[in-house]
Amino acid sequence: MFAGNESLARNIAAACPIAVQTVACMAVSVFLTSLTIALVIGVDPHKTLTAADLWRFGLGISVTAPALICPAVSLRTAKVLQRMRKAHAELVDLAEKDTLTGLLNRRGFDAAAASVLAEARRLSQPITALMCDIDMFKDINDKYGHDFGDVALVGVAQVIRASIGDRAAVLGRQGGDEFAILLPRVDSEEAANIAQALRETCEAHACAQQDSAGRITLSVGTATDSSGEAKLQTLLSRADAALYQAKRGGRNLIAPMPQHRRVAGRRGSQFAGAV
Repeated sequence: MFAGNESLARNIAAACPIAVQTVACMAVSVFLTSLTIALVIGVDPHKTLTAADLWRFGLGISVTAPALICPAVSLRTAKVLQRMRKAHAELVDLAEKDTLTGLLNRRGFDAAAASVLAEARRLSQPITALMCDIDMFKDINDKYGHDFGDVALVGVAQVIRASIGDRAAVLGRQGGDEFAILLPRVDSEEAANIAQALRETCEAHACAQQDSAGRITLSVGTATDSSGEAKLQTLLSRADAALYQAKRGGRNLIAPMPQHRRVAGRRGSQFAGAV
């Protein structure tokens, strides 16, 4: 109810200046029309208008009114369009960005990744996905509280940005304590180096909590496709399988895309573990 009232108040506040300016423009138009009539035909109310008077009257209005009114209207329109573009950008941010970390949310990540994948396919370039997960995040929340958990998530997001640097990349929070990174033009060897640097930077980063510090570590799974035919969900699934391998190996590790054997006998196929 209060949100509805606030929205109504904002709409009224936005509409009032437009209404005032519209009335002002109408008043100016009436004034200019009266002024033009007075200048063209004088102030004698009994004077008979000729065709020449009407022509001069129409010409005067058509020249003076737009010259005086249009700049103000154009300026106002430009300001309204600028505000609309800003509001649209803010709505896009709300729809596609994670409000806590500032990274893309799942929807925004998928949209940006689709464009990057299409470019990689067009140019036949390798592309790598990294799936990152904070180790023992539930225990961190239980020990330090959810507020500190949020601090940890923000800290990891900052570490990811710093580790990726100015590389072309799509960075997103997939939900909970899991993050995804899509790196075009990155092969498996470079991906391993990037993942290792990310893991080490995160391990060295401490988040202060009162008189103690919470040490945050990451497990990272990587998957690279060089075929030019990768689909996003397939690539992320492979990186997620590698992440699971890193978790199973003891955490605070990186793992490349594991080679799997397939289990037959079910519809399609199913990964059964690393060979």
